[in-house]
Amino acid sequence: MTTAIEKHIIQGLKNGYSQNLVLKTDFDTLQSTTIEYLFTVNVAQELIKWNNDNSYKYGIFLEYDATKFVQQAFEQAKFEGEDIFNLELLNADTHCSCRTGRIDIAITQETTGLFSYDKSLVGIELKGIIKGYTKVAEDIKRLAHAMQQMDKISDNSIEACYCGFVWRLDNPETVFSDDDYDTKLEKFKKQVAEKLCKEYEGVNVTAEYHDIEKSTVSEVLGGYDLSEHELDEGEVSNMTGAVVATLIKISRK
Repeated sequence: MTTAIEKHIIQGLKNGYSQNLVLKTDFDTLQSTTIEYLFTVNVAQELIKWNNDNSYKYGIFLEYDATKFVQQAFEQAKFEGEDIFNLELLNADTHCSCRTGRIDIAITQETTGLFSYDKSLVGIELKGIIKGYTKVAEDIKRLAHAMQQMDKISDNSIEACYCGFVWRLDNPETVFSDDDYDTKLEKFKKQVAEKLCKEYEGVNVTAEYHDIEKSTVSEVLGGYDLSEHELDEGEVSNMTGAVVATLIKISRK
């Protein structure tokens, strides 16, 4: 299930970036700021397609209460006993999120039986172009905490969680070369590994990267030298750069 979801999240991030260009009436394909909620909406639209492929057997919720997401990772109640005449009603423990608020998107599935409920399966947090890692790190911590919770009544139903965001690799004021792309991408990956892919008990945190826009000076000028064009360095720097969609996955070990 999760592999298909990942593809739709990445596509949603790409669609969100493109929609930013349209709704800002700014067709400069290299942006430094974005409207964040457009990414949530576009990822949700992609997940509706995924849910359609799965006969709409899942629930997709926007702005889902974080504590409810944790609480409903467990059966709410069940009877336990050796026979029908000696049953004991067991209730789930009370679980709270380590940070109150709402999760951008939650995927749930309705259970059947006497104590039916919408069990939590996947939590997704999304950002537009970010310029620091603090808020993403806080989102990862909250989602990892949700997956770490245990209860006497049942196993934790959360299968995986994700944090998606967009990062601009280049400095808009300098010309961006092929070597710059390779160097800055590797630097960015190292920073993500150090600041976001931290060790959490019982879960793995990994990252994958997908180009949204990549325009190096060789691609923009078609292999010609800058001096051969009637463009100054400032104009070329505005035309070159790279934007990367990043997906952080929190999965069980």
